[in-house]
Amino acid sequence: ADITVVGGYRNGLLTKYHSNIVINDAWDKTNIIGSLQMCNNLLLESDCLIVYSDIYYHHSAIQLMLDSESPAILNLVNFMAIWKSRFPDPLEDLETFVLSKEPNKLIEIGKKPESESQVQGQFGGIFSLSPKVWQTVGLQIQNPQLMDATSLINQCIDFGVDFKVVDYSNYWAEFDS
Repeated sequence: ADITVVGGYRNGLLTKYHSNIVINDAWDKTNIIGSLQMCNNLLLESDCLIVYSDIYYHHSAIQLMLDSESPAILNLVNFMAIWKSRFPDPLEDLETFVLSKEPNKLIEIGKKPESESQVQGQFGGIFSLSPKVWQTVGLQIQNPQLMDATSLINQCIDFGVDFKVVDYSNYWAEFDS
């Protein structure tokens, strides 16, 4: 599989690690969606695995996602223990992650939860998109500076896209935590 790295902040440091780099010069104004828009051609050609650059995890997370049909989202099964180690009140930072009664289907993500029942998992910073999904939803984004990944995924769900939930229970952390 080909790997493309999208760089923004301090992108010059990436060249010693990878040669296939796309630069998002507007990184400080566009969020991750602006970076994805820099890769429109790739997203329209084949399934793409999108991985946040500020997380670390066991390599099995990538394999689980590669083994799943797109679109898919990595679910941190042990999210509550992770968030309790990071925040005195995890609900202050956690976002909604609501599953349907159908197995492994996400119906809502990325909103402020009103109760713990709306947090049935947590986004692990890795998701995949198919060309059909990007054509249907990604190309319609008008204000990338206002949209983060969970908003994009939620918008996909609103358009009727079914995201497969891929459960992951190995180690995970954010570099900024």
